[in-house]
Amino acid sequence: MNFRSISTVSLVGLSLAAGLMFAAPLAQADLPDVLAAAPKNAKIFVGTTSLNDVDKQWKQLLTAIEMDGAVPFAPSDMFGEMGVSVSTLDLTRSIGVAVMSFDNNDNEPPFVMLLPVTDYAKWAANFGPTVSADGVAEVSMPTGETAYIRSAGKYAVLSPRKELAEGYVAQDNAMAQFKKRVGAAGTGVIERSQLFAIIDFDGLAENKQEIVSGFSEMVSQQVAQLGAMGMGMPMGDDIAKMNEAVVGMIIDECSGVVAGLRYGERGVAVDLAVQTREGSKIGAMMPGTDQPRNLLAGFEDTPFMFAMSMDYGGIKVASLLDELKTRLGVADAQAGAQPNMMANADIWRNTDGIAMAVYPSPGGLFAGLLSRSVTMMSGNSDKIVGTLRDSMKRLDGTEAPGGIQMTTTYETGAKEIGGIKADTYAVKMTAPPEMMQMQQAMAMIYGPAGMQGYIVPVEGGVLQTTSRNAEVIEKALAAMNGDEAGLGDNKALAAIDKMLPPNPSMRFYIGLGAISKMAGPMAAMAVPGLDLEELGALPPLGIGASILNGGFAGSFVVPAPVIKTIAEMAMQFGMGGGGDEMGDEEEPPLF
Repeated sequence: MNFRSISTVSLVGLSLAAGLMFAAPLAQADLPDVLAAAPKNAKIFVGTTSLNDVDKQWKQLLTAIEMDGAVPFAPSDMFGEMGVSVSTLDLTRSIGVAVMSFDNNDNEPPFVMLLPVTDYAKWAANFGPTVSADGVAEVSMPTGETAYIRSAGKYAVLSPRKELAEGYVAQDNAMAQFKKRVGAAGTGVIERSQLFAIIDFDGLAENKQEIVSGFSEMVSQQVAQLGAMGMGMPMGDDIAKMNEAVVGMIIDECSGVVAGLRYGERGVAVDLAVQTREGSKIGAMMPGTDQPRNLLAGFEDTPFMFAMSMDYGGIKVASLLDELKTRLGVADAQAGAQPNMMANADIWRNTDGIAMAVYPSPGGLFAGLLSRSVTMMSGNSDKIVGTLRDSMKRLDGTEAPGGIQMTTTYETGAKEIGGIKADTYAVKMTAPPEMMQMQQAMAMIYGPAGMQGYIVPVEGGVLQTTSRNAEVIEKALAAMNGDEAGLGDNKALAAIDKMLPPNPSMRFYIGLGAISKMAGPMAAMAVPGLDLEELGALPPLGIGASILNGGFAGSFVVPAPVIKTIAEMAMQFGMGGGGDEMGDEEEPPLF
């Protein structure tokens, strides 16, 4: 074990990144027993399900992607690399690692590892025949690092810091404390994950400014890089302010976050759950709903690049917007007067759900990424149309940040589509010379004609396009009327939904097949020999989220067939490792 490669800051960042990135329905299993042995005052606790389950699910994943023989190791084999015989471990139980502070001392990171042992004395003898089984013993790891071990009932304690091994005390009533801290959403993630990480937000309070500044610096660097490429971000300051407000609000209002990793015969999923504190203002705005709608039922069931449905009936959107505006220091008049981060607040207030599907265009990428897209806004159609019309009129003749000149037009009842009078609109953005690449990028998104489209009132909401493509409206109307199959009945999406959190209010799917069709010719030009046709029959990637009693649970799902195909393509192009040159490289550290 190479302790010097473990940075506490890295552990925090990794855990948060896994969450700010997303099996079966929620299981009614017991929480892993290692949680009961978690030490007091741990800032982050990383744990597993039983080691047998960790290995079993790993084997099922390898079998599903047909790589069982190509990957000749199991997760428990890592203990052999540590010089620990697996025969001395109780594989029916779980392991845990607790980060005790945020002191960034890379030589002696402040963590405690808990290992389930069948016989502590036999386990300690792995490090040498003279190692004492009593008290705290100093041992040498196979990599030459010094560690300290001691017995703690059914667990062995191991730490690079002697004082942490000596001072280890299990938290009183740890199971109940964790359940309260992470809520039902977080408990569900722990129950169904092979690997999970719990972050105690009470422990983050004193580091709030450092964390917020770190995220803001990351955003600023990305904006600066885009600016250097001629892709100026006129809303960069707004994005940075929004980031600070959201991250700060999460730390202030939440009691804990759980990130989880699931794998098995269906594929791999990364999970995140965030729980608000008891009595939290934000938590009261997120009561959730037991029966969220899937608004994709009204969209044409043909191959898509992206599809999304969000039912925010269980979220008090107006109250959340007001809270965010307060934290940003944005007044109502300012929010509606300029195309800034809060310009579309009225749309959110007047809708109770939104869905969107983006289909590939026969003209390829140069026809515009969104040239065959349609959006459904659920709610009172008159109010939504009025809000869109007023917003367009307010934008006309204004100047957006960065010197972008906005010109808009709006015409009521300009075209009849499917027997319905549709409004038309157009938004022209003229960028200064230093931002011409951004204008070119906008053409790639909306097509050569720019952003323009139809606004069509329907029963229960409004359909909108970002191009003058009446066909997508006609097909959506056919699906809504039941004349054509809708995406709500798509079997591949239903299979993805089984890997999402229970009762997802938000669903987002990435159609690899349609994307490969659009991007294939360009990819082949960039990488000779690369053929993306193999992606055509693959199921989509999925992202989903549920809201439950002030808690949020989200998942990012990669189905097994996708992993199999991507791995095969990677090996085909020499990205799978191997080769003499690779063999000469130093083996990477375990941690």
